[in-house]
Amino acid sequence: MTPIAQAAALFELIIQKTTPSTEPKLRSILATKTAPPDVCLCFVVALDEVVKTLETQTLEQTDQVSIGCVWTAFSFGDRYLLTSATSSYSAMAKAFEDSRSIQSLFTDIAEQSASESLILTDDWNQSQLVWRSDHSTIQNDKEYSNPVDRLCQEIMMPFSSTQDRRN
Repeated sequence: MTPIAQAAALFELIIQKTTPSTEPKLRSILATKTAPPDVCLCFVVALDEVVKTLETQTLEQTDQVSIGCVWTAFSFGDRYLLTSATSSYSAMAKAFEDSRSIQSLFTDIAEQSASESLILTDDWNQSQLVWRSDHSTIQNDKEYSNPVDRLCQEIMMPFSSTQDRRN
């Protein structure tokens, strides 16, 4: 979940961390603030033991590979942009849970784009807070008229006590 003011930064980071062929599509989505239900993005990650077990596409850099199609959705609200990335096959889903390289990819994007949080939802629809910013504002605002903004607030509610315990 990213504040809408940070949407451009988020897209720039995603462009940097995907194969070059995805850039025109991402720039179009950002410019129009409309997206198809899912976009196939080929994220590039560093090799680790888990990533080596996946079917990957080798790039010019031998320590980086494309992990294949990650179904990515963008929902624009008035205040927040909700981005979700879904694995396209079971082994990739397991790698999302087990690979430090893949988790670092998404954590780096979230941190560097000033996103509010990063949540991993597994194949059993169980959610785990992977990362959360220290400047969370979503609980402080009570008025949400846009459905995306309301959804972001609902998603973050189960994790509100997590932040309190950290401080």
